[in-house]
Amino acid sequence: CCYPAPLSINGTKATFNLPSQQNGKAGGGADIMIADPVEYGPLTPLADPEDHSNMSMRMNRMMHQFRFYLPEGYFDAGEELEEITFTMPQNIAGTVTADFSDPAATMTLGNGTRTMTLNLSDPIGESASLDDASFACAAVFPYDGVYTGSDYMQLVAYSHSYKATLDPISLSGRTFAAGHSTPVRIV
Repeated sequence: CCYPAPLSINGTKATFNLPSQQNGKAGGGADIMIADPVEYGPLTPLADPEDHSNMSMRMNRMMHQFRFYLPEGYFDAGEELEEITFTMPQNIAGTVTADFSDPAATMTLGNGTRTMTLNLSDPIGESASLDDASFACAAVFPYDGVYTGSDYMQLVAYSHSYKATLDPISLSGRTFAAGHSTPVRIV
């Protein structure tokens, strides 16, 4: 079982599209998930193929998620963030191939791009703290390496009235593992 429906399947390998343009929501086909079966006692054959009551599975998020938020005092009162474009040192979107038999170990990214644009279907406003923040989410291909001091995220944020090219965000010492999320403060 997986989400979204793959572009293609070849044996145990499934290929998905991880779009470079997303809407800021965790769904919509960007957050690729693959299930592991969960066994509760002995497995028995299904008497009726349409009856899935004895089947159990656990969905695993295969991508990393950035959760962008806007602190208070950045824009004029009432101004909301409508678009975010960011560029990373490595490819973050493209064609993802995963093997259902061991998805994390064999996941690859082809036709990649380092830049992603979030056209926010629900613009986000300023937040007094992280606890009450509204987020714009981006599903990105995970990076299990460790970034160095020369690695940065380039970020441009747009509201109705403003374009803000932000100072590069240092990624030194960071990793972005599959199934995890990282809050990103837009300042």
